[in-house]
Amino acid sequence: MVNDKQVSPSATFDQLDAPTRILHDRAVATGDSTRFGGVWRWCSGAEFVILLQFCIGSVKVFRRFDPQKLQRSVVSRSFFYLSGAVGIAATLLQLYNAVLLNAFWPFFTAIVVQLIAAMFQFAQMILRPPEEQ
Repeated sequence: MVNDKQVSPSATFDQLDAPTRILHDRAVATGDSTRFGGVWRWCSGAEFVILLQFCIGSVKVFRRFDPQKLQRSVVSRSFFYLSGAVGIAATLLQLYNAVLLNAFWPFFTAIVVQLIAAMFQFAQMILRPPEEQ
């Protein structure tokens, strides 16, 4: 039951009192509809930093590989470049979300991209024939 000081969850904008209307208008005007002032900005910013460190570390390790062994490897170049491009796009989307957007879906997109890449790598590891030594 709702008393005089409580607002019903199904209340329309006209039924809100003046201070609640002002807070609502400010939240809509700034694009910040969360109580925490941009929790998805902080999450995406942290994820951007973590993904950037992972990419830098991966490139350093990849440069240490022997070029002859890379040419003989069974890994397809198309998958390598496609996953790299999608990973870069997901990382840049985190930066865009942290700076401007403040939404959940870009943050979740980066998680889904990482899970899909891991599933493809696992499937490739299982389906690839063993290397002869």
